[in-house]
Amino acid sequence: MKYSIIIASSAFLLAACDVVKDNAQDGFTAVDDGYHGTRDSVVAVKDGAVEAGQHAAGLGEAAKERAFDMTDHVAYWLTPMPKEVPKPVTSSYCYHTLQDILCYRMPMPGWENRLVAYQGTDAPPPPPATMELMAKGAVVAAPLPQARAAEAKPIFAEVPADPTVKNKNSTSDVPAVVDASHEQLPDPTLAPQL
Repeated sequence: MKYSIIIASSAFLLAACDVVKDNAQDGFTAVDDGYHGTRDSVVAVKDGAVEAGQHAAGLGEAAKERAFDMTDHVAYWLTPMPKEVPKPVTSSYCYHTLQDILCYRMPMPGWENRLVAYQGTDAPPPPPATMELMAKGAVVAAPLPQARAAEAKPIFAEVPADPTVKNKNSTSDVPAVVDASHEQLPDPTLAPQL
């Protein structure tokens, strides 16, 4: 019986050692998991701290840039601006021509009465429009009506026939068909103006 107690106590001790060994193994696993979890937490906290630091640095840089921009704006406002020198304008002289206005770089001689405007930085003023008296005897007699009538030459080779012809069927005078080149048109100067 003595041996049986020893065997039983040895078996009990072996069983207890297995339990202790299993518990120790579970403890080591729990400690290892806790270590890795803690390490992951520390890494996450470190990454969060680095990211927060970067955001803080970015905010600080943005605030610095904003302060520099405001300083530049205030300095720009307080700096006296140089006076702008007007750009030179090229010379031009503009005249009425029929229904339009044409501009030239130089004044046109004899067109003083047609001048509309002129401009230019150093453009000399055009000569004023003046009327000149014609000399006595400068009137040429050729365009006068008497001279034209005296020098007139007939345009027909022979005198044209009478435009009124008696109609064979009636006794009244009926005007014949008149050629358009010989038609008499009313004087347009006597027409009413609209």
